[in-house]
Amino acid sequence: MLPFTRQEKAVLTALIGVIMIGSLGGFISKKYPHRTEKLDFIENWDPQEKIDINRAGKDELIRLPHVGPARAAAIVNFRRQNGDFTDIAELRRVPGIGPKLFERLVPHIHIREE
Repeated sequence: MLPFTRQEKAVLTALIGVIMIGSLGGFISKKYPHRTEKLDFIENWDPQEKIDINRAGKDELIRLPHVGPARAAAIVNFRRQNGDFTDIAELRRVPGIGPKLFERLVPHIHIREE
C-alpha cells in the first residue's frame, strides 16, 4: 500500500466519497429527467394556488404534490374517457389516487363553476 499518513487517507477517502456522490447525482438526473423537471415547478409554485382539475393539462397537474407524469396522464385520460369532473371526490376514481393522496390534493385543487 502507498505510504500515506492517517490524515491523508482520511482526506482521500472523503474526496473519493464526494466524487462518487456527485457522479451518482449526475447519473440520476440523466436517467430520471422527469424528477429534475419537477423541481423547476417547485421554485415557482404558490401553495395557495388551486388547480382546476377539469382544465389543467399534464404539465399543470404535475405541479400538484405527489403527482408525477404518470398520475397526471391518468387524470387527463380519465377525464377524456368519463368527461369533466362534477365533484372533486370523483378524483378518487382515477387509477393511482387513493384516499391518502386524495386528502393531500384537496387543498390544491378545485372545479371551476361556469
